[in-house]
Amino acid sequence: MYSLLSLIILILPSTPNIQVYFEEDTLSKKLAYFISNAQYSLDICFHQFYDYEVIDSTLSAWNRGVKVRVITEHDYINYNGTQELEDAGIPVIDEGIGGNSTDHRMHNKFIIRDFRDQDTTNNAVWVGSFNASGYTHADNAILVKSYALSRIFEAEFNQMWGDTGDTPNGVYALTGSNKHDECPFHQVNVDGTLLEAYFSPYNRIQNHILDYINLAQSEIDFLMFTFTNYAIYDAMGMRFMNDSVMVYGVLDYDLEHDWNRDAYNYFNQHNIPVVWDNYDSGHGSLLHDKVMIVDDSIVFMGSYNFTLRADTSNDESCVIIHSPEIATLYKNEFTKLYYEEVNEQSPHNLCRNKPVILKSNDLLRLLQHKSFTILRPDGSIIHNLYNIKGVVFLKSDKTWQKLLIIR
Repeated sequence: MYSLLSLIILILPSTPNIQVYFEEDTLSKKLAYFISNAQYSLDICFHQFYDYEVIDSTLSAWNRGVKVRVITEHDYINYNGTQELEDAGIPVIDEGIGGNSTDHRMHNKFIIRDFRDQDTTNNAVWVGSFNASGYTHADNAILVKSYALSRIFEAEFNQMWGDTGDTPNGVYALTGSNKHDECPFHQVNVDGTLLEAYFSPYNRIQNHILDYINLAQSEIDFLMFTFTNYAIYDAMGMRFMNDSVMVYGVLDYDLEHDWNRDAYNYFNQHNIPVVWDNYDSGHGSLLHDKVMIVDDSIVFMGSYNFTLRADTSNDESCVIIHSPEIATLYKNEFTKLYYEEVNEQSPHNLCRNKPVILKSNDLLRLLQHKSFTILRPDGSIIHNLYNIKGVVFLKSDKTWQKLLIIR
């Protein structure tokens, strides 16, 4: 198991039937290509589904006879791309179908391809954090060719659709907190890789996340768009403080909403090396991933943000992948994003004064009386304050001081 701070980055392929994609892989093009390969059916359950390239691919599939069903979020059902699907005759519903409410989010981002024919060898699922909205953000998705995984996602789709056929049935359709678990199972094996699939709110995904946090042996890494669930970040903090499990993370920075401030303050106060993405709010894109990596071997991914609403009311999906090889792909993406932010927020850029020469014993005495954070030149926090030497940075609130520590 290699450290986040290792300079060696391994590059490994996905398995033949599990492909991993990140935004650099042009996700809209990848999704449009996935749709274009449909032969019989497409069951689309997407929060935002109106990107012109993805819409064109869906319309092309419909026009050549592919059966298409679409569930989307109420707030976006009237957007131009989605309306093009309806105008073409494709059945489209939102989470308010029948007696269901639109007070929650239909936040899924998955598609089941070719499940509704008689061939069990051509089924595939696309799932991830990526919205087909036309915007480029830091996102991820997986494509899994598996009849068993398709069965799980099809059961969730049909419950929300209210039927197994082409026409939705509002009498039986269930969304949000009205749903119950109709999945035939939750674990499948693909190419020797164990996958778990869960849905909100009935599977209480938070509990699965907490279980794996508590089982972590050495390291937890995360990329998170919205992180407001105190139970999850407190569990990470407890493992860090009590069991020396390292926790690294990147949080999306939203100056307007500031959703993640409490989580960031919690991590910062406990010297846990979590950083902001878009620190200056000027990049124009979001860190939209919802990813957690445990011990470089288990990956949590999907539409599920670490929020209470994601757990108790929204329509969400989460896939847990047990694979060191696939975890390496996610770890490479995490490491790239983490160090982009560490370098941008580098103490060298935030503190340009000349260093104060200080003996190591004097530093320890100073820290006994005041609340400071000590950082290495790369921006990572120093947790063991003994045997420090060389250049470090002392941070107190917004005040920075460069120190040269000598024996």
